Amino acid sequence: MFSPAPALPAAPVANAEPEGVSGLSRRIKQQLEDGIGYVRVRGEISSLSSPGSGHLYLSLRENNDKLDAVCWRNRRDALRIKPEMGMRVVAEGTLTSYGPNSRYQLNINQLSLDGVGSILQQLEELKQRLLREGLFDPTRKKSLPKYPRHVGVITSAKGAVFQDICNRLRARWPCQITLVDSSVQGPQAVQQLLRGLAFFARTPNPPDVVIIGRGGGSLEDLWCFNDEQLVRAVAAFPLPIVSAVGHETDNTLIDLAADLRAPTPTAAAEIISPVRDEIQLAIARCAKELTRHMESRLNEAQQRKDFAATRAARAPFLERAQNRLARLTLPTQQHYLQTLKLRTHEFDQRLKTIHATMAQQRALLATRAQQCVRIESLLANAKGRLDKQGVLLDALSYKRALDRGFALVRHRPSQGEEQVMNSLQAARAATGDASSLEIAIEFADGVAPATLYPRRD
Repeated sequence: MFSPAPALPAAPVANAEPEGVSGLSRRIKQQLEDGIGYVRVRGEISSLSSPGSGHLYLSLRENNDKLDAVCWRNRRDALRIKPEMGMRVVAEGTLTSYGPNSRYQLNINQLSLDGVGSILQQLEELKQRLLREGLFDPTRKKSLPKYPRHVGVITSAKGAVFQDICNRLRARWPCQITLVDSSVQGPQAVQQLLRGLAFFARTPNPPDVVIIGRGGGSLEDLWCFNDEQLVRAVAAFPLPIVSAVGHETDNTLIDLAADLRAPTPTAAAEIISPVRDEIQLAIARCAKELTRHMESRLNEAQQRKDFAATRAARAPFLERAQNRLARLTLPTQQHYLQTLKLRTHEFDQRLKTIHATMAQQRALLATRAQQCVRIESLLANAKGRLDKQGVLLDALSYKRALDRGFALVRHRPSQGEEQVMNSLQAARAATGDASSLEIAIEFADGVAPATLYPRRD
């Protein structure tokens, strides 16, 4: 038996007044809210955002179906749980529609936990398996080059990530930069990222370090960086590699497999590059110290030369002394030699002590110089913070409100200090039984006296 076909809705009268889009949207919204109304729905959180408005926007997913949802700011603090990506939840609320976007959504009143999401569960299982295999072992990590001459980047050429990396490297440490353009999300991303790694591994001019990454995104956007094949390729990559995927709060498996994880792509450029100006300053300091040391050695050599010339001039006197010493008796000569050796030894000991003391003083002076540099840096930082506090204090001054057209009303009593009048009730209380109230109105460009007369009903 066949059930009868459902009756078709009655066609509108040809000459009937057409309905506006706004009216139709209101009718659809009313049908959803009255026809379906309050629901409890189970799903997995697949996208989550919280803009500055304080509202919470998320999507609930099951298989290939997705339901957009919103939790308004006044309901957010009442939620039983803090929603996170991949969490399986039960959402309670009212189904409605949003006319400007022609879509329906769930206005959430309450959320409760419904278990760990399947996506995160699969990710955790893969992570534990690779961890047991030792792919994330710190002993496998390669150290980054201190002064890289060639940097490889694997990311999308269309996004801002590559430009951010280039701008940061040019400002800190200009070097050769090679880009391998690759998708960073979607079904083609994994194979293109693998081709980028293979290119840098076999190129005749390999880079000193490779950055692989992209900007922030949802869990689905970053999912390709959790692919097992890509994680294994990163772990086995022969060159130092830095993972810079998403923002600081985003985590993927290649972050664990890479030699270093950077919170952002810009931070990755800063981590792998020294500051050229600081290196040049250090070289200048070393050159200055080397010049001073060489000048000191040359002065010492000149002094030894002058001393040798003086001794040569005294050679006749030494010869006469030696002849006289030869005429002395053997015991006297031995005693003289013993005394001379003893004094020579004492002189050598004193000279060693002086040299050790001078070395300590030089080390102390170098330490003091470094301390002075640090103190100057601390003073500069303190001055910067003080300047910022001054700007903030000026921005919070009531005079800024006067500059925007507001005015400040003060009561001017015959005795005592002026009082700020911030309400009509305060003005009436200050007037009391008096017939008038003397006030001063302060504008941005000056103060004007005025008299306030109470209204008598």
